[in-house]
Amino acid sequence: MKDSRSPLKVAEGTRKLKTSKVLHLCSECHTFLVRGGTKCKPSNYPAKQWSYMWPAFYWDLLTGEDTSTEVPFHQTYDVETLWRFIPETLRKYWIETIRSFQYDEEFLYRHVSVNFPKSHFLDCTADYQHFWSDIKEYTFKGMLQALDPQRLKKEDQRRTHEDLEPESKILPDVLCPWGCSEFLFRTKGFDPSLVLQNHLRFAQLNIPGTTTRCIRLKPLASITFGTDRMTLTQFC
Repeated sequence: MKDSRSPLKVAEGTRKLKTSKVLHLCSECHTFLVRGGTKCKPSNYPAKQWSYMWPAFYWDLLTGEDTSTEVPFHQTYDVETLWRFIPETLRKYWIETIRSFQYDEEFLYRHVSVNFPKSHFLDCTADYQHFWSDIKEYTFKGMLQALDPQRLKKEDQRRTHEDLEPESKILPDVLCPWGCSEFLFRTKGFDPSLVLQNHLRFAQLNIPGTTTRCIRLKPLASITFGTDRMTLTQFC
């Protein structure tokens, strides 16, 4: 495992085989930790790309600390507030581990679940993918599924979100916090860490260096009409 100074790195690097430990990693964490030092331009290091580091960032948000003050994030904000920033589609990866997380012999997240408390974010990545899949079918059913699903029989309607009725994707119902609107099928992926920092201003999150260069750029977080949740598309 490569030595890394990133505050998002929890596992210790080892150089001797005798002291090494066997770790079972997902592909993203493997790239982030093991291949993070590949010979390429610093801005292109896998360890600096959001697509590989998002698991480490979210875990650090839940269990890490502000390196400038050494105060854990869960002492600045209560654990429910932090858990709300994890999209429900991603919570399943950490739910068992986070419930067993201890700090000062207390299980801080013992009461949270995949659905509680409700996330601030509505992950519409699947909606985005389904839209283009339906369009490229070049069938009447596919067109209706994408453009007017309520005209289909209930058994033929696809429900990506169980608590929401299927809706047409030809409405610009994706709004950024500054008031702009966009069609879901025209949205693009982005790194949401700056959006989280904007809402968690009493702590300095461990945001990667390549992202802080974009601090002056307008974040692309958005809010869906009729809901109180931001909409993320293709964020990982």
